[in-house]
Amino acid sequence: MSSFYGTYRSSVDDRGRIIIVKRLREGNASEDRSRYWLARGFDGCLAVFPLDEWEHFIKEARSQPFRRRDPRLYQRETFSNAYPAKIDRLGRILIQKELLDEFGIGKEVKLLGVSDHIEIWDPATYDAYKKANEGKYEEVAEKLPISSPQGENPEKGSHSGPAG
Repeated sequence: MSSFYGTYRSSVDDRGRIIIVKRLREGNASEDRSRYWLARGFDGCLAVFPLDEWEHFIKEARSQPFRRRDPRLYQRETFSNAYPAKIDRLGRILIQKELLDEFGIGKEVKLLGVSDHIEIWDPATYDAYKKANEGKYEEVAEKLPISSPQGENPEKGSHSGPAG
């Protein structure tokens, strides 16, 4: 399972290549660590998936019934905007001009490691996203379900043995 963390700056060269910093490249646990998939992300970013995570992602997307409107729209937008990509020996990945234009990506980008994928953001778009969500981190965290070891009730705390 691939794992990506951290926020980094990078640049886009004249051919549309972006250097994926070494720390992010090292998070790729796929058998072929040079191959990725580019896809439409959420909130205005471009998502970069290593092969192992892309396979999980498409399996989940395909599990939705295409005969229903929302899954059909999601699948259409996801897969029609997905492209295979390969990191070259210098750590660069080529982004199609259509994707650069669609996501407003110019000469500078922010790269975010987001657990199972990397996000590529136009810095101004990312700053606007951060500003719009300022102060919501703890509020959102409180709403998420809590996972705990089997048998423990996370709302009441854990017990190490019988009460008494």
